[in-house]
Amino acid sequence: MSEKSEVVHSSGDEVHLTVEQMREYVEELLPLWIQRLGCPHWSISVTYGPCSNPDWSAQCSRQVAYDVAEITLDPAHHDSKEEIERSLIHELLHVKLAVFDLYRNVVTQNRLPGTAADREESALWEFTIEQAVKDLRRMVSGMGGLF
Repeated sequence: MSEKSEVVHSSGDEVHLTVEQMREYVEELLPLWIQRLGCPHWSISVTYGPCSNPDWSAQCSRQVAYDVAEITLDPAHHDSKEEIERSLIHELLHVKLAVFDLYRNVVTQNRLPGTAADREESALWEFTIEQAVKDLRRMVSGMGGLF
């Protein structure tokens, strides 16, 4: 099946979106949200496919020193345009918090991988960043965003 006709999700006889429709919608939204969130100086690309964790619907990798980010959206995890927009904005908020990655890299550079301290710091970092993104999302939503 070609990418343009691949069904992202369907329920019964209802077809939600194709990968191509998802791409077109993201291309429409991305410049708007990049501007709204104040990150036009970043070079942000979007890819479509599975994330590194199969339970994730989206993920973001960042190169803070270069203002470059790549967002991956997993078409299999998105049933509607609203879900696509929510995921896109969530990942863009990770871009906004990317400066904290620099701090973390310095603080953890001498940490021994696989130790209890390493695992505890990683878990705390993930929780803290996700909580911050959720709080920012609520803030944007309260200002008239589409969440």
